[in-house]
Amino acid sequence: MRPTILPLSKLRRDGDTQVRVELDPATVLHYSELMADGVKLPPVEAFFDGTDYWLSDGFHRVGAYEKLCRVTIPVIVRKGVRQDAAWKALESNKHGLPLTTADRINAVKKALALRPEQSDRQIALHIGVHHSTVSKYRHKAESGGEISHLPKRKGADGKTYDAGSPKADPAPVAEPDVNDIPFDAPQKGEPVPQPGAHSSTDAPKPQTPASGDDDWQDTLPDTGRDFLGNKLSPSVAADFARRAEVNALLVKLGEIKAQIATAVEAKDPMFNFLNWTAFKGEIGMAYRRLAASRPYAVCPWCAGDGCQSCYSHGWVPKTVYGRRPKEL
Repeated sequence: MRPTILPLSKLRRDGDTQVRVELDPATVLHYSELMADGVKLPPVEAFFDGTDYWLSDGFHRVGAYEKLCRVTIPVIVRKGVRQDAAWKALESNKHGLPLTTADRINAVKKALALRPEQSDRQIALHIGVHHSTVSKYRHKAESGGEISHLPKRKGADGKTYDAGSPKADPAPVAEPDVNDIPFDAPQKGEPVPQPGAHSSTDAPKPQTPASGDDDWQDTLPDTGRDFLGNKLSPSVAADFARRAEVNALLVKLGEIKAQIATAVEAKDPMFNFLNWTAFKGEIGMAYRRLAASRPYAVCPWCAGDGCQSCYSHGWVPKTVYGRRPKEL
């Protein structure tokens, strides 16, 4: 499906479609820094019910767009209602940033509320947890009256099976620690996910920039090469590695703009005399100038040896590279 460009303000995130108890600030910052360096994140996903767009996948990415004060975002739009978005989110999040124990419990409870007619194993497969965890929280939800006991349930094959009678409450025991809840263990030879690791769904993937993109929209070069594929000498490679320092400053500029925008919208008297329209334009220009100063290519005049055109650095930013004579 081709993504649609939508204003960030149109994405509804207040419909309880988020599986995670809270977003990971480090992940939002990481994505915003990648975006500042020109990496194009995969489009987010939302379900459109004819009126609202309910976000189902990409909450961290939306946070990164907001952090950089972007006003639009590419979205894969599917037809469906809020409940469809919530169900899809349960599946999407088992592939991204690893869920915490609290996130997994929250996911199980949401799934049981959305599709109680599905079997424990089917729900466990959809979320990515152990079926015994689903069974445990189903019993709790039925005992507490949150969901009704259904005598029939649907399996993964689409057939209906007898679920039996409701389980009797066990003898009172101490509430186990949440860390003792059994979840699916990695298969033999499979690496154990580490906190903060990213996998297929929510992990950004560099893409080729579209023609006419601004200078900070370039994709990241391979390690040890510039944006044109030229091999870097050690001294030039060290300067390319420092692009991250500029990216951090770009993120700060975005945070400053966002903070002042919030104050202006709230009519904070401290900013009554601020020309907000002019300020937005000026800070936007500062962002573009700073982004355009980063290393882009090995100097075409000296091939990295150092010359007057590159101030003896051996590299030039994209704006300077664009002014090179055609014969170079």
